[in-house]
Amino acid sequence: MGAPREWAGGGTGAAVPSSEAGGDPLGNPRTSTGRAAIAVLARHARAALASEARLMAGDREEETEAVHDLRVATRRLRAALRTFRRVLPRRLRRLRRDLRTLARGLGRVRDLDVLLEGLPEQARGLRRKAAGEATGFLRALRGEREAAWRRLERHLEGRGAARLRARLRALAAGRAPGRFPDAARAPIGRAAARLVSRPIRRALRLGRGAGPDSPAGDLHAVRIAVKRARYALEPFGDLAGRPAAATIRAAVAVQDLLGEHQDAVVAAGAARRFSRDLAPLAGAYERKAARLRGAFPAAWRRLDVPRRLAAALAPLGGAGGQA
Repeated sequence: MGAPREWAGGGTGAAVPSSEAGGDPLGNPRTSTGRAAIAVLARHARAALASEARLMAGDREEETEAVHDLRVATRRLRAALRTFRRVLPRRLRRLRRDLRTLARGLGRVRDLDVLLEGLPEQARGLRRKAAGEATGFLRALRGEREAAWRRLERHLEGRGAARLRARLRALAAGRAPGRFPDAARAPIGRAAARLVSRPIRRALRLGRGAGPDSPAGDLHAVRIAVKRARYALEPFGDLAGRPAAATIRAAVAVQDLLGEHQDAVVAAGAARRFSRDLAPLAGAYERKAARLRGAFPAAWRRLDVPRRLAAALAPLGGAGGQA
């Protein structure tokens, strides 16, 4: 069938590959891979639409949290499109492009929110001259944040965002554009391990090669890889059971640790660029980053447990995540 009106071309939407499975499509190994993919995308589309509605309601107290939630929903949508790309209609690639544009605007606002949130604590105890510069730094960051928010607001009110919103509504209702490939008919119980193995292998390769002395860029790459592996595994938690749940918890811990590290590195660089008199503030952020780097090996060991990874992947049709 053709695509729904929300997608170019009119019509009522592509048929999702059926299966004998009923109930929760992600909890039954007989569910078709295409049906499971649309179920995951629909869940994240609904979360994105709800977060965007909160964001556009104009409540400034809700704004920071809504930006964060919409950014997370956007990331999860992009991750799901990446994980299931071989079993989805090709026309869904347009959605990835629109989500990427939105993600850039959300990322700039969110990064400034994080920097503004942590600055007062890090600046506490600075001597008089540095404290005065920190006040100017805070004022400048607020100005940047306001400008970034205005750009995001304009984008959300524009045609591109309206098109994305309509496509997300269609997806939230379980409709997708174009034809599903034959691979979408395979039962998810046989296909899941293949879908998650690539991001897991990449995360393991990067994480095993990193340590406390690694450059900040390498640790940031580990964080992104772990996040993508976690997002790929999470939809199959009911199938994979307790080993997957433990793996996901350990992945969250690594992701949070390296996220704090990246925030500290970015903040230190921003402070040094703003004024040489902010060297004490930059130093505080750099010491924080060093402490977090030191904690990385222990956090990584709790994630990189080959036996548990194998146990998590076995119910998904294989052990492709071991490397």
